[in-house]
Amino acid sequence: MAGSPPPFSMDLSGWLLVAPCSANTPQKWRLGVLVLLQILCFQTARSQVSVHVVGEVMARLGSDVELNCSVETMEQISQLTWQKKMSPNNENLLTYREGRDTTYLTPFAMERIRFVGGGKVGNIVIQNMTSGDEGTYICSYSTHPTGTKEQEIDLQILVPPEFYLIPSRVRAVVGDSPKVMARCFAAARPGAYITWDTGRFDHTGSGTVVQHENLTVTTSSDLLMKPQRELYNSKVTCVVTHEKIQYNTTFFISNVEFAPYDVHIEKVQRDDGLLEIYCGLTANPYPHTFNWTWVKGNKTYPMYIPSNYKRVTVPKNTSDGYYVCEVENLYGRASGQFYVAPECPHPYWYVTLIFLIPSLILNACLLYHCLKSRRPTESPGKDVL
Repeated sequence: MAGSPPPFSMDLSGWLLVAPCSANTPQKWRLGVLVLLQILCFQTARSQVSVHVVGEVMARLGSDVELNCSVETMEQISQLTWQKKMSPNNENLLTYREGRDTTYLTPFAMERIRFVGGGKVGNIVIQNMTSGDEGTYICSYSTHPTGTKEQEIDLQILVPPEFYLIPSRVRAVVGDSPKVMARCFAAARPGAYITWDTGRFDHTGSGTVVQHENLTVTTSSDLLMKPQRELYNSKVTCVVTHEKIQYNTTFFISNVEFAPYDVHIEKVQRDDGLLEIYCGLTANPYPHTFNWTWVKGNKTYPMYIPSNYKRVTVPKNTSDGYYVCEVENLYGRASGQFYVAPECPHPYWYVTLIFLIPSLILNACLLYHCLKSRRPTESPGKDVL
């Protein structure tokens, strides 16, 4: 009929079918369109080939690493090929065909690559990783009738960090602005991340990153802290984080300098009965002078002891009284004192006296009685011519 629309039209350039939706369209034409659409969809689905890989893989030196590759298709698989991306041409490593042995094409592949796939799985294992194995690997599937489909895998070498810590030798005097207390280094591939654990003390970190030709990255971090007395000999930890693994190295701060404080005297009783006193303190640097004096009553007596002696022996004849230790370093002086009480008689002297005094009295009485009994007696009433 003139002027009536055609049952359907086809644009072959775009594979687009347009069917009229008029109620007057004969049922057979609509059925034909649906059948044709199903055929085209089936052919399109069959012609799709998808290659799946893990695009980035990291492996440690000396370890074995598996590169995963698989294909999703309804087409016939002709061949699997593994290559390493090189310039100007890629290097063929191996080929595999269903029902045939794997063909290894280079000495590297023959010695250190194993094919562990089959069918639609084309995985390989590279054994004993070296730095030269790093690079881009290509997994390529050839199918019929589509042809070749491929995907790339970027293989990177993971170098565990080599790290070390250097304590600072710079003087950090109490009251100064923040000073460098230590520096921590870590060389790794990829680069490591450095943090500090300083406990209850505030700190800041200042770092640098240097990448070398072999792609190893050296990270360094300076530990900055405001000098204070409590920092001296406190524990600090450098924490190196690499690929979610933490490594620690610890040191004790020793470059904080301050005047002496907490001066105290302790006593030590020697086996020979003499008393030793010891001057304890906290200071950095250590005091260069120890001055000892003995105070008894309201008088002070210097003790002539070498100035660097922190331990002295108390003489028996001057044991009781106050002993004062005064110390001094570059930043100030401080003192401490200790009281030695007078020695009391030992209890056994009292016991001796208890028995000795009655014995002396008894002996005196006996002696008096003996002397009295030996004196001659005179006869009364007789004259001596």
